[in-house]
Amino acid sequence: MPDLDFMWANAKMVAPSALLAAAAALILPLLYLAATAALNRISPARCVRDPLFRRSLKRMCAAALLAALTALSCLVFAGCKKAIPGSTAIAGEISVADVNLSRALAKPNMVCYLFLKDRWDIPIAVKRWVNPQFPLFFRLTPSDLLVPTRPWKGPYALEAAIFSPKERERELPPPATALRTQTQAAVFPGDQRLSIEIGLPTEPVTSESQLMIK
Repeated sequence: MPDLDFMWANAKMVAPSALLAAAAALILPLLYLAATAALNRISPARCVRDPLFRRSLKRMCAAALLAALTALSCLVFAGCKKAIPGSTAIAGEISVADVNLSRALAKPNMVCYLFLKDRWDIPIAVKRWVNPQFPLFFRLTPSDLLVPTRPWKGPYALEAAIFSPKERERELPPPATALRTQTQAAVFPGDQRLSIEIGLPTEPVTSESQLMIK
């Protein structure tokens, strides 16, 4: 999947340069005509009738047309962000801060949940992985919403939870011993370079949680 955000940013940067190139390519033939007429001391109309001048003029006009089309295509592409499938996706990766912790979490039957929450801390989309391999790449789109008719606007928050369930039938809500990390900054549709790092809790852990990651 191409990085659409990077492509849009480049399109926005290329468009002004292409417009300037098109303008320059349109002005240059006029300057060329005026300079040729002045140097040869002939009228511009006579210059236009010259075959060599016409050939040069056609080449300059073709360059101007190409630059104008490039600028137009860049502007159209940069302005159609919402119309491109996946452009409003929320994507990124979940990683583990410590190598030893990563090894501990590699034991069988571990599950990783990713919750997309609204401003009231209510999950509106959920992703689940069994025996996850880190870094774990994720992608959320409007099709992942628990309520399909819900607006896809934001601001949102992302929370990752990793644990070993005692009962497969009752994994949610995650137990108190789960390792959890939530994004601090607000998340909006279109954010596609997010990073969530799982680490050990800063407060003293219970013996149960210590056993979980050993």
